[in-house]
Amino acid sequence: APSRSSSTTSACTCVPMGDRGGHPPVKGGPPARPPPGPERCFTAAMTNGDGWLRRLRYRYRPTGILDTLEDPRLGLRIMLANIAVPPVLTLASVVGCWLLGEPAVAAVLLGFLAAQALSAAVFLTTGRSREAVLIQLLALLAASTACHVLLGGYVWSGGSLLYGIAVAAGAALVLGRRAAFALLGVCLGVALVMAPLEPLLEARRDQPALLLSVFVMLTLYVAVLVMLVPPAAALVDRLRLEQSRTRALMLHVLPASIADRLRAGETVIADDHPACSIVFADLSGVTAHAARRPAAQVVRELNTIVTRFDALVAAHGAEKIKTIGDGYLAACGLPEPDPDHAHTACSLALDLRDAMEDLDAELGTDYRLRVGVHTGPAVAGVIGTAKFAYDVWGDTVNVASRLESTGVPGSVTVSAAVVAAAGSAFTFDRVGARQLKGHGAVEAYHLVGHRAAAVGGPA
Repeated sequence: APSRSSSTTSACTCVPMGDRGGHPPVKGGPPARPPPGPERCFTAAMTNGDGWLRRLRYRYRPTGILDTLEDPRLGLRIMLANIAVPPVLTLASVVGCWLLGEPAVAAVLLGFLAAQALSAAVFLTTGRSREAVLIQLLALLAASTACHVLLGGYVWSGGSLLYGIAVAAGAALVLGRRAAFALLGVCLGVALVMAPLEPLLEARRDQPALLLSVFVMLTLYVAVLVMLVPPAAALVDRLRLEQSRTRALMLHVLPASIADRLRAGETVIADDHPACSIVFADLSGVTAHAARRPAAQVVRELNTIVTRFDALVAAHGAEKIKTIGDGYLAACGLPEPDPDHAHTACSLALDLRDAMEDLDAELGTDYRLRVGVHTGPAVAGVIGTAKFAYDVWGDTVNVASRLESTGVPGSVTVSAAVVAAAGSAFTFDRVGARQLKGHGAVEAYHLVGHRAAAVGGPA
């Protein structure tokens, strides 16, 4: 029977592309995955029958914009196209220049082809995209400079020296800012050296070699296109993806209109709302229940409750502000004005109360919900930088909180302002004056439910 060591080392699993290190062992799981290595990957590739492509995927080391792609296979395809497509046209141009009687230009393009082959060999054997791209960029710069000299300067060469700009752009996309500035400096230096030599270069030819220039321009142009366009397109897609993720994340934290204002560059967001309604709900019995249950169970129950409340708030077109411990704060009539904010707040409060009764039955809990509702002016805005939040302040919020705390579990307590603003769509029971901290005596009512005439109506 084979020994433990031999059976363990014979098994080999390649890590995904871009994975630069091993993984720690998992208790009770398989052995720790060792760091990547060419010998281990070669064994896995041969035993799995995937050959060189699997080895290349294993060794692939993206750089620059290629290292930011969601799918590393896209970066690998870009690199494979970069080393496969341009050499075909370069070879055709070498043959064409030779047939046109321009062996010097053909020799330059042949050197460019050799550099492309070297870049391909480096990438296919090591998977290092940085070194492969650097070889191509330097070769492109050298080839464009040589063709500029041989074809007779800027005009007769079709501006081949200007492809040095593409070299800097490619470096910026794939190699990074420092390499881009370095290559841009080299390109500018070459251009400054060639500028005073322009008359001498033009005097070398009696007339432009148009067909020859076309061969050279197409060769360099295709190399530039393949080198720049796919990474640039990948960069644009990446930016769009990040923008959509940023907006989605902001919409989880902020109202849509507030998120749009922040993305538009507005730095201070503070709005006065002369008329809105605040709904403050609090779960009673959470502390006692939590003392008798595991923490994970309590969190799951609270998450289920808050998720149901969030759905109700969204269904009513209200705005969730935040959760405060076992409290839940929502607002109606902000950030967008709503003339029926009091009606919306009352409907939401009733639905929250009824939903909590259903949730108690589903979860087997003994929570009870107290809700306070008040109508009046408020100020809302975004505060904080590290963990910014959309919040609301004012006496309206305080009164809603105080009304909730004076109510009994399973009830919705509202102020006289809510009764006046909600109209005749609901039934209320007068409770009487309640002493609220900081506000004195406030007339309070219990919200009983919708009036029978309103149940079948549009409300």
